[in-house]
Amino acid sequence: EAVRGPSPRARRHGVVAALLDRYRDADAEHKVQLSALSALPEARQAEIRALERRLVTLMSEAVAQAAPELPSDRLRPAVMSLFGMLNWAWMWFRDAGPLSREAYAAFATDLFLDGVAGGAQRD
Repeated sequence: EAVRGPSPRARRHGVVAALLDRYRDADAEHKVQLSALSALPEARQAEIRALERRLVTLMSEAVAQAAPELPSDRLRPAVMSLFGMLNWAWMWFRDAGPLSREAYAAFATDLFLDGVAGGAQRD
């Protein structure tokens, strides 16, 4: 019998949870990335942009696996929408709030994947 790994949804949840965990205590970094990236030396800017592109690629691959019904022309908008949801969580999310990071990761994953599945069928 073949050993099966986690489902695409479980893998997607794992990626979202890992990303949110990395965002813990990164408010200052988010602010720099949003408003002061151009103040960094060119080499550092290029390094950060390369990391951003790599992260988008990884997320795109995971979303494509978890939502194979999503048309290819909607993959990037879907992925960037997910990043929008996650990247702005630092503005309102509090560890002492009603959801833990893990619970929010599960919520965000379900909200995203269930929404993507429904949106994939529309023109």
